[in-house]
Amino acid sequence: MTQRICLHKLSVNGKGSILLETLLTIVILSSGLTLIIQAMASSLRGMAYVADSATAIMLLENKLFDYLHKEALAGPLSDEGQFGEPYASFRYSVSTQGISSTTDTRLVPLKAEVSWGEGQKIKKLALMTYLMNRSDETP
Repeated sequence: MTQRICLHKLSVNGKGSILLETLLTIVILSSGLTLIIQAMASSLRGMAYVADSATAIMLLENKLFDYLHKEALAGPLSDEGQFGEPYASFRYSVSTQGISSTTDTRLVPLKAEVSWGEGQKIKKLALMTYLMNRSDETP
């Protein structure tokens, strides 16, 4: 009977329950804040990836536009380099690939690639297209 009275007295007095409630509240709030911060960090990484991808698409389009306005592509082409400032972290490579004799020889396949990033986190965007050779000669 004395045990019941002691337990009853503890719950009536409320000693220790405020401390327990406070600790539980702190744990719940800190867990919630941690999840919110992780979600924000993930969102920022996603936004940075989208911005880099959009920049890579623009740079690749400009590089292909340069080759589109050339009069003719003479022979095999292999071009690599780095874009100037403010896009120094982006590299490009453009090459023509051999075509079989059964296809139209006026078409020149052109493969272009833009890469960016460092170390093991290098990202690439590649595009394969065909350019019409405007000259009378075929490559």
